[in-house]
Amino acid sequence: MDAILSLPVLSLFLVPTISSYSTSLNLIFFYMTWTTLVLSHPPLRVELFGSAAVRLIFYLLPSVLFFLFDILTPSAAVVVKAQGESGLPAGSKRGRVRMKDLKVAGWAILNIGLSFAAQAVIEEILAYNIHRFILHSPDYQVSQYHRKWYHSLRAPFPLTAHYDHPVAYLLSSFIPTYLPAMFFRFHMLSYLLYLAVISIEETFAFSGYSVMPTSFFLGGIARRMDMHLLSGAEGNFGPWGILDWICGTTVGDEDEEELEEALTEKEMIDEQIRRAIEESTRKRRGERYKLRRRRNDY
Repeated sequence: MDAILSLPVLSLFLVPTISSYSTSLNLIFFYMTWTTLVLSHPPLRVELFGSAAVRLIFYLLPSVLFFLFDILTPSAAVVVKAQGESGLPAGSKRGRVRMKDLKVAGWAILNIGLSFAAQAVIEEILAYNIHRFILHSPDYQVSQYHRKWYHSLRAPFPLTAHYDHPVAYLLSSFIPTYLPAMFFRFHMLSYLLYLAVISIEETFAFSGYSVMPTSFFLGGIARRMDMHLLSGAEGNFGPWGILDWICGTTVGDEDEEELEEALTEKEMIDEQIRRAIEESTRKRRGERYKLRRRRNDY
């Protein structure tokens, strides 16, 4: 809930409507806010909390307000109801709200939350198991394709979100995205919107940027994709990180610091070797120069 009520999400929907700025400034502010949001959190978190925010603001809140309007002011609501009194939750403007009506409202709200939880669980389970036990298992040929293609990269950038061997790509990206939509039988427009959100997430999640002032927001910059690649696939197989935490395959800040220290040491060693070679080259050149001068003197 704190992600939905954080500054980026609220400003994403509310600030452009209540501010007195021009349309151009509102669009710029919208772009900056959205960029900050997607750079601040993992792709799946943005997808889930973005979907939850849309459901909360554009469905749940209006529906609850209409429900309260119907049960608190039935005399006014019956005027605008297409079915008249029978369209009221109580069935009559003089009737009281029954437990059945409250049950309908309660289960409707619960099912909305259940859909997001199921979406997260299905994507996490599919992505984690496919990534860890198929794409990084020596028992499957596709793991060699994945390692030769994707893990040949030095660092991620946006286009690498869809860079992989075709078979590995279908297993790791297409199936975890398409199966939840097929399982829940999304409407075509809903699926297109769902796909658009995922596309934006992937663009920023694989950007590799770390210049945004994101420590003000929730978890800071989540670089799970970066650490998975830079650590040589030691962990961070799932997009959400829950199964990584349960199975002990999380590559976190400590691993990142160790990796940075190792890279720094390697750079220092390379620099020392370079200086030693340069010094040796200078000495050889100096000895050759002295030898030539002696020959010329004779």
